[in-house]
Amino acid sequence: MKKTAILLLLSIIAVNAGAQDMYDAIRYGTNDYKGSARSMGMGNAMTAVGGDIGSITFNPAGSAISNFSQITLSPGFSIASSKAYYSPVAGSGNSYRRTDSYSKMTMPNFGFILNYNTGESGLKAVSFSIVGNQTNNYLKTISAGATNGQTSILGAMAYGAGGYESSALNSDDSYYNGNIPWQSILAYQSGMIATFGSNTNKYIGASEKLFSDNTISIAGPLSQKYGQRVSGNKYDVVFNLGFNINDILYLGANLGVTSIDYTYDNYFKEYAVDPSDFELEFSGGAKTNFYSSRYRYAYDANGTGIYGKIGFILTPFYGLRLGAAIQTPTTIEITEHWSSAADTYYTDSQYDASAQTPRGEYTYRLRTPYRANAGIAYTFGKYGLISADYEICDYSTMKFMEKDSGDNSAFDDVNDNIKDYTRVSQMLRLGAEIRIVPEFALRGGYDMSTSPERSIGTKKKAFSFGLGYDSKGPFFTDIACKHTKYANEYIAPYADYILDNANNVVTYSPEILNKAGLWDVVWTVGLRF
Repeated sequence: MKKTAILLLLSIIAVNAGAQDMYDAIRYGTNDYKGSARSMGMGNAMTAVGGDIGSITFNPAGSAISNFSQITLSPGFSIASSKAYYSPVAGSGNSYRRTDSYSKMTMPNFGFILNYNTGESGLKAVSFSIVGNQTNNYLKTISAGATNGQTSILGAMAYGAGGYESSALNSDDSYYNGNIPWQSILAYQSGMIATFGSNTNKYIGASEKLFSDNTISIAGPLSQKYGQRVSGNKYDVVFNLGFNINDILYLGANLGVTSIDYTYDNYFKEYAVDPSDFELEFSGGAKTNFYSSRYRYAYDANGTGIYGKIGFILTPFYGLRLGAAIQTPTTIEITEHWSSAADTYYTDSQYDASAQTPRGEYTYRLRTPYRANAGIAYTFGKYGLISADYEICDYSTMKFMEKDSGDNSAFDDVNDNIKDYTRVSQMLRLGAEIRIVPEFALRGGYDMSTSPERSIGTKKKAFSFGLGYDSKGPFFTDIACKHTKYANEYIAPYADYILDNANNVVTYSPEILNKAGLWDVVWTVGLRF
């Protein structure tokens, strides 16, 4: 029996303007570093190593380690993979696995270092660099589905529209009424839901049936399919100055420009296993059978911001290097767009219906966290080195703000959630490099980070390895491969909506367990001069 419930589509970003949440802040505030092939092959444990273009994002003093100028380009290739387990009834123990993958060309790193030797003691060299480093790769894919004989997304949508007059859902300006969810309007205008009997503000899904005792449930088994695809990047382009003081102390400063490009699409489909179970009668007595429905959601975001970073590397005695850096918060101005579309199909195609929302737009500001990192490295002459980094990032300091106003009260609730439910995230990065012969190097690395959310432990773990070649001339090249394993993700395509008189869930809606991974391959080509 359908009872009162709160409609919460966890897998779908909110479709009304100003509906930012804590997870948006985490998404755009998180760094998942890529970099040059040498840096990535060593697990990005480069805070105290320096010398490589990929190290400058971690520690601005890294450019001062080089006693030569260099230019590099690092194209890459990324493959996102997923194993999705679809449970038609969450918690039932029955799930159906599907795998999926999605690949894309990338550019994890590029840049140059210009080094000027003063020929004097004290300040021995000054370096200037411009470096682009990929600080997150939003590549992701999910495909899941199974047969469900208990619930339907159209039933959840029908409940979600309850209380809104059908005339309001069908009016020309309904999308501009801030009190009505766009999804309810779309569901009604696309024929996914309809009023029944003499009701004007109660709804039934096209996949549901009204029984003689006035209860509503789905008319028969449904084949459900869910898909999600994400792409985009987060880049930091830094303008760097480095200073070499007597080959003992190295100082550096970055002016960084962060850019975000994020695209998200998902869909949810339902098919009648046997359309004859789903007979519907339209006004006027015409009859047909529900065949299928499709809901699609598209979202994209773009933003830019500026930050500063300072760092040092100290070599107190031969072989040992100590480094540290601190980065200011970044205020990013983000513009979002979103839209939805829906289709409903019947065995008699003359009753098919479809609708699409307008394309929404909203611009706001997000202050991302400060970051601090420290590192230690030890070099074994020409034979190799080992390194370790530790980084902290306080996500509880994130804050949403209005673009053109000092009145941020509209964000009070979400900013309170950020303070209450996020924390300091910690990152550990380890790396090693071994010189087989002077021209060739083997590299390996490991990095892990804890989740920004208080209720979740480890967010991700990654292993990497790589090879490097240094010619006797100016040419050098490196290649690296990194595999990242992310924490398990749970997705509810639609909310629980079948409850008893005490509002306890009688039948749970589906749940998807997604186990995601990412492979990154980077090839760096460079010249020293």
